[in-house]
Amino acid sequence: MSKNIPLISDFIYYYRKYSASPYVRKRVVLISIGAFIYFIILGLFIKYDIDRTIIEPLVEPIEKAGIVMLYFLQVLFSLTPFPDNFLIYVGTVVFGPLETFLAIYASYLTATSMSFYIARHYGRERLIRRFPKLINKIDGYDHRLMPHHLIMYRFLAFSSMDYLAYIAGFSKISFKSYLISSAISMPFQIFPAILIVMGLFERNPMYMVLIYIALFTTLLSIAFIVRKFGRATNGKN
Repeated sequence: MSKNIPLISDFIYYYRKYSASPYVRKRVVLISIGAFIYFIILGLFIKYDIDRTIIEPLVEPIEKAGIVMLYFLQVLFSLTPFPDNFLIYVGTVVFGPLETFLAIYASYLTATSMSFYIARHYGRERLIRRFPKLINKIDGYDHRLMPHHLIMYRFLAFSSMDYLAYIAGFSKISFKSYLISSAISMPFQIFPAILIVMGLFERNPMYMVLIYIALFTTLLSIAFIVRKFGRATNGKN
């Protein structure tokens, strides 16, 4: 009976499809650990009534640097293999959700465009010689690159470095199609991180419930998009 419930059937389908992969199992473990740590932190924030006024002295130097600095830092980190999601969390605490979203969204589009043009200009072989690990990432994707495929791949990438931009740059897809697909998918990558931070500081029960409903709805939307475009790309086995 549970298989007829969309969310549960999605989970069962993708678990069977990807659970054999050590890479996916590792990511599931990391996400589970991250969720566990988050709820511990949330409990501490609620217990000790930690709010923005308490951490204001810690974030004041970053606040003085301005939102433009957040934009440039995110562009820089997005072009490297180093983790960059922490900038969304820091930005939400320091500047608030709206300004952080606009800065991160603009920086994501800037960085992914730069990576795309680097790949298209220098070519596959030259970049692989410079970054040998690229070949493992490239071989993990279906080579049928179309805009709707890229939307799904964006959610499955699970990588700090934007390997997808290089893969698209090596292909024959147009920059316009690539940019549109990125513009559609990237907000879904930013919203959850912003909502997670907002949930830590919200004390009004009604708003807190609304934040976590929005977070759940966003994650559910991502699962729906992956399943829909996954069928279009590979078919359901």
